[in-house]
Amino acid sequence: MFRQQHRDSAECPRCPDIENNVHVFICIGPGTSDAFNIDMEVVDEHLLDCPNDMVIAIRESLLAFREQQEPDFDLVTDDDIHHAMVQQWEMGGEKLTWGVLHTAWQPTMAQYLKSTRRSTARWFAILCNAIWELTEQLWTHQNQLEHTTEDSHINIERHEEANLRIDEIYDMLPPRVYLPKSDRHLFAQT
Repeated sequence: MFRQQHRDSAECPRCPDIENNVHVFICIGPGTSDAFNIDMEVVDEHLLDCPNDMVIAIRESLLAFREQQEPDFDLVTDDDIHHAMVQQWEMGGEKLTWGVLHTAWQPTMAQYLKSTRRSTARWFAILCNAIWELTEQLWTHQNQLEHTTEDSHINIERHEEANLRIDEIYDMLPPRVYLPKSDRHLFAQT
């Protein structure tokens, strides 16, 4: 919003940190954990259809990036999935949130889907879409906080600025200027 000049600062509407595309995912401001957990259900639903260690690896990687810490690689016992998880993390935690997956995941999922007629590429595409949807919902949550509540940090600042400007304009009016009765309520002091 700051880059698009909708705001005067790059401050997040949920917390005092600087907002950017990564911060939208990792913000721990009010309500974000609930929003994340609710939206993570879409990713979890898709992960029901893959090897259990892969569920743990992808989920742990997303949570670790959100918490800005290294994932617990020891949770994964399958060597191939463990390798894919390490490779994914070495690419950068944010890559997974952008739907950029390391190619090391592909052989494991191809083997898992081998006896079905389903496509590995399609499975990964749906996973990426679920992760993008999670990120989009976090972004939407942030924007709703900024734009739909009158008592949000940003709206309070905007109201204070507007009130100061109105006071300045009101103070510039010459004394004893009479307004039509229909307009007097617009300039009544509170």
